[in-house]
Amino acid sequence: MTVANDLNSTSTSALTNFPSCLPVGTVGSVSFLLNTVVGVNYTISSTNSAITVVQPSVAGTGNQEPIALSGFTATNSTIITIVGIATAGTCFGRQTIIKAIDRQLVAAQNVITPTCVPPSTNGVVLTLSNAPSGVTWGLPSGWTFVSQTANTVTVNTGTTGGNVTAVAGACNLNGGIITQAVKVKGPIAGCTFPVTLNTGACGSYISTITGPCATPGDPNNTGNRFVEWKLEELVAGTWTQRALNVPVGNLNFSNSTTFAWGTSIPAPNARVTVRVTNDNNCLDYPYVYVGSYTKCGPRPAPGPGNGGSSAPAAERVQVYPNPVGSQLSINLEANLSAGPATLTLLDALSRTVQTTTTAQPNSTLDVRQVPTGFYTLRVALPGGRVLTQPVQVQH
Repeated sequence: MTVANDLNSTSTSALTNFPSCLPVGTVGSVSFLLNTVVGVNYTISSTNSAITVVQPSVAGTGNQEPIALSGFTATNSTIITIVGIATAGTCFGRQTIIKAIDRQLVAAQNVITPTCVPPSTNGVVLTLSNAPSGVTWGLPSGWTFVSQTANTVTVNTGTTGGNVTAVAGACNLNGGIITQAVKVKGPIAGCTFPVTLNTGACGSYISTITGPCATPGDPNNTGNRFVEWKLEELVAGTWTQRALNVPVGNLNFSNSTTFAWGTSIPAPNARVTVRVTNDNNCLDYPYVYVGSYTKCGPRPAPGPGNGGSSAPAAERVQVYPNPVGSQLSINLEANLSAGPATLTLLDALSRTVQTTTTAQPNSTLDVRQVPTGFYTLRVALPGGRVLTQPVQVQH
């Protein structure tokens, strides 16, 4: 007597309610029904030693026999092998069913992080929480696969984000795909900050944000925009934050926004910077220097080459353009009447980046090899006088 035709490796009709895709997070025992045939003995085994078959041997009765499996953790999986051997009659038959129990990913248990990554060709690691074995990852266009562990994938990102997916085994046929939008950090191309002085409020700036800041041009730039202002004071050659407002959410960038502060710092020892970020602070435009100010005094509109100082010409230094990408022009005006001046460009840690001596009223510094960032130009004049001016290098 041979085993009935429905017991074979290509058919599932011998099984009822087999848990091919068990949701992640399910623990303890699960069961299914084996449709038995009279005269056939069945043995059931698991490839995962942690998962026990409660009824490893079943004699065929022609009925459905329950088969229980215990030992499931939140993420483990196994392969179940069922072997049926005919014991009656003059013929001897043997057939086998091999079925996998994969884990179906669920949003409450399986989360892809982080959701904001830097552009990288050196590998960025994404993690899937509570990951079972056999996870297959899907990447956005332009991203490349580097390596994979049990619960992580290392990728090289492109310059734009997209959807990252994860699925375990064949459970994508049962709604077990986890999809997470992952954004790539970087400047919002073309985002500009036309900033003018609000003369009606002491120490305030008014800004109209335009371009892609207001109208995102690609899926990577979606979401609300936040604006953030920062007031800094030059202390011993280092820019020190004095005030920072809480980002303003859901800001309509077709309108203007005003940020006012009550801190009094004499120009040119103060500067105001601004940045715009999206709704999860992922995409961001770096802080942009928009000018210094004089508290409740004559205040020129901030902009390139204008330090906002009301000091007399003999105690003032002008730099332009500011921000600068190649050649920084320096106008010392009447400061050289008593001899040459020493020009020193200092970084944020007061370290010397460049230094030179000049006896000319107009000089230049080549900053093409200077990294993007905020700096201080220190001008040491004859007689011990020292003037400073903030400089932003932007390539």
